[in-house]
Amino acid sequence: MKIEFCQVTIDRPGRPGALNCVDCILDSDLSGCWAVLGANGAGKSTMLEAVPGLLLPSRGGVLVVAIPVETKNLPRVRGRVG
Repeated sequence: MKIEFCQVTIDRPGRPGALNCVDCILDSDLSGCWAVLGANGAGKSTMLEAVPGLLLPSRGGVLVVAIPVETKNLPRVRGRVG
């Protein structure tokens, strides 16, 4: 499975820029295991909540297996992630 973050910025109420311009690719074909590490408030949960579309970016985009994480695609995306 491949998950891509392309210049993703996510604002949370009271915390603008919870994620700010994140670029990364998580590809299980390249690595069988991933870890998201960081200090409290670094944006780990925000990043992971963007994968199934629980939070949508204010800028940039998230792709799950080349499917854009957008409102219209949420059933397809959520069928691929758990």
